[in-house]
Amino acid sequence: MNILIICEFDWLKKVIYEPHHLAELFSMKGHNVFVIDCREPDAKSLIGGFHTSTITNFNRVYKNASITLFRLPSLLIKGLNRATYFLACQKVIKKIVQENKIDIIWLYGIASNGIQSVKVAKEFNLPIIQRQMDVAYELVRIPLLKQLTKKYEKFVTSNV
Repeated sequence: MNILIICEFDWLKKVIYEPHHLAELFSMKGHNVFVIDCREPDAKSLIGGFHTSTITNFNRVYKNASITLFRLPSLLIKGLNRATYFLACQKVIKKIVQENKIDIIWLYGIASNGIQSVKVAKEFNLPIIQRQMDVAYELVRIPLLKQLTKKYEKFVTSNV
């Protein structure tokens, strides 16, 4: 099975937890696992954030695991990294789904990539498993963005 895991955290910098374990365990069971992450702001690597980068045969948890990590284009400035990721991710998700013949999407994101993931899944008639760690809008401090995030969260949870 070709599994696409979509998250809204930095796969390389985030502490290892459930998504990392699941991705690598799936790969060790013979599945092809592809992961899309959202890079953290990094003023030193501004230029590097402008292009999608791909890391193949990657693992952090189990040495026998092998996943493919896609790091989407993003302006790596705090606040703008999420906004540019939000605007760019649908096109890249669609391309990854097509090129890798994805069978299922495992969604860990709501605010930054949930709507886009749902749209691509519907277009290709793919099932989505949504795993939510937090009530996303409760983590947003800016009132307008909090309301938008709440709306996005409701849309995504109603359409998976």
